[in-house]
Amino acid sequence: MLSIGASRTFQRQFGLGVREWRVLAILGDQGPVSAAAMVGPAAFDKATVSRAINTLEANGHVERLPDENDGRKQLVRLTEAGVKLHDRIVPIAKMRAKVLESALTAQERALFFATIEKLKTQVEWLDSEERNNALLSEK
Repeated sequence: MLSIGASRTFQRQFGLGVREWRVLAILGDQGPVSAAAMVGPAAFDKATVSRAINTLEANGHVERLPDENDGRKQLVRLTEAGVKLHDRIVPIAKMRAKVLESALTAQERALFFATIEKLKTQVEWLDSEERNNALLSEK
């Protein structure tokens, strides 16, 4: 629900979907990282992150470069155009978050974020269990 509103706003103003925005936000915050490193923070699967990177690359907002520590990997970083776009969107994203959070009291916000963390932890555990069971069933 929250992503839909952000997606409409970013699509209308910047021609950018929420997937692309999340990748831009991660790169703006963390600097060059691999696509795999964006999966968790973006809350998307590898294919979705890859599609977002491809779109951003086609639009000139990101570029790929070799990982100096691991020749098999590539890092993704913002281009100059990507940095400019990121810096235009950040104030809008922060304002949206502030407006949405203002609907909740401090106690409600704390409970909301604690609940989200519990669910996130449970999803990570479940994903791990499913991966482990998949590996066991292959043997």
